[in-house]
Amino acid sequence: MKAEDVMTTRVITVTENQTRQQAARLLSQHRISGLPVVTNENVVVGVVTEYDIISKEGQKVGELMTRGVISVRRIQTWKR
Repeated sequence: MKAEDVMTTRVITVTENQTRQQAARLLSQHRISGLPVVTNENVVVGVVTEYDIISKEGQKVGELMTRGVISVRRIQTWKR
């Protein structure tokens, strides 16, 4: 099984400057447990999860998120 077989292509993201409340609202509205945190250039710099919002101190996503994310990239393959 490849990542592309189970991944979502419509990713909902937040920035480090968004509030805890904004992230919680997005998680609830979309029934998801985590959000990638991106820069203005859409570079992933972390992930904020339900657990982060419930258990950590801070008001901004940047204070709550987990940094050092390991990610994979979809590689386009050409079929002959």
